[in-house]
Amino acid sequence: MPTMEKIFAELANVPFSVTIPTEPLLAPHSLTFYHRSSDDYHYWNQGFCHNKYVMCYVFSGERTVRIDDSLLHLQKGEAIILPPFLRHEFCGPKRDFRAIQVSFSLPPEDKRVLAISSMPLKITKTLEADFTKAAAAFLERSTGDVAAGEESACLFAFFLHRLLKKNGETKRMPAVNDGTYSLLSRTMEYILLHLDHRVTLKELEQALHVSGSTIRQKFRKYMDCSIGNYQRRRRLVLACDMLRDSNLSIAEIAAKVGFATPEGMRRALQTEAGCSAKSIRNSGEPLQNFTIPFKDKLR
Repeated sequence: MPTMEKIFAELANVPFSVTIPTEPLLAPHSLTFYHRSSDDYHYWNQGFCHNKYVMCYVFSGERTVRIDDSLLHLQKGEAIILPPFLRHEFCGPKRDFRAIQVSFSLPPEDKRVLAISSMPLKITKTLEADFTKAAAAFLERSTGDVAAGEESACLFAFFLHRLLKKNGETKRMPAVNDGTYSLLSRTMEYILLHLDHRVTLKELEQALHVSGSTIRQKFRKYMDCSIGNYQRRRRLVLACDMLRDSNLSIAEIAAKVGFATPEGMRRALQTEAGCSAKSIRNSGEPLQNFTIPFKDKLR
């Protein structure tokens, strides 16, 4: 590590006109690291559809992921980034593997990561070192070091920046059937961004510039539930998060997630999840059997 004296001396030889061009880092709004291995993985051939980005880095063994009708094989030292609202499943033969997965969210208007999503990415030694630093800081945060959490987010943003620079020249977009944002994905995204009120079919029609009947038919066909049912359950998932992670009253939470009355939210929780708002708040734990009724257990 160079000393301050050495840096001071060497800066005297750098022209004042030298400026390093920069661009905003991909700083995540939320960040969670977790492990996956063939020893304890129980979700083979189950479909998922997350509302955040999910990255899977296979550092031992190999893994297969299906995206719509495409199969991608991840070898040791490869990763994949799955964008929000993309239907996928980890499938194929149950090979031995060990992987670290990361769930993170980015500002919805920042779509730079989409250029390298849904395809295998080679993680070099330099990239792995950056990734390891971010994961190590996350572990420190899990022990109570709040500053380490901010450090983890910054380190992960730097990792994404380098990953994008290394792989972004391909400008390859996610391999989904109807483009990066298919009608189904755009519908779910719009609903998720407007959970504070009941989104009507007419509103979706105006926002997506697609006929309401087409939206309704495709949603029912592929999601195996109505738009209203999907919206209600997503609002309940958000309500559960707020019950666990905030000090807002039940009435305040009900208003924020679009329920007309607190009693309406209580009834919906009891019907859909079989539990009360009070029990969720007191437990502080995620709901164990609270899933949205997608086909193939899509979550």
